Amino acid sequence: MIILIPLAVLYSLLGILLLWNALTVWRRESHTLGNMLTLLLGILIIIVLPIMRAIDSKLLSDQAVGLYITLVEPVILYLVFWFLAFITSFILTRLYRPKYNQDYIIVLGAGLLNGKDVSPLLASRIQIALDFANKQFEKTGYYP
Repeated sequence: MIILIPLAVLYSLLGILLLWNALTVWRRESHTLGNMLTLLLGILIIIVLPIMRAIDSKLLSDQAVGLYITLVEPVILYLVFWFLAFITSFILTRLYRPKYNQDYIIVLGAGLLNGKDVSPLLASRIQIALDFANKQFEKTGYYP
């Protein structure tokens, strides 16, 4: 029950969480198809799937409904699984605070705009690394 109840809540809020993530990405990044993936998934979960469920048994044959259940629902469950894995990873990174004894800081890349400009996402990652390095220097006198 400890695992099933949070999973049920996350699944019921999945469409809203995906749209919230899409809004965040929309404000901070470029409007490419890759950056709009969570927007498309959120719309699919909130709008398209309920409509399909409502009309599938009335307008479609039993074979079409069976094909839909056989092909579409496993894909959705697969995406839900990876989304929940992402949420778990996100929560763990928010709870974990590194100690101020680091020798190195690794900043994961996020691509350059036009091959030379730092994207806002990468700039925020670099800024977080610099803030951590400055805090470590203030506390220990040692830069990573």
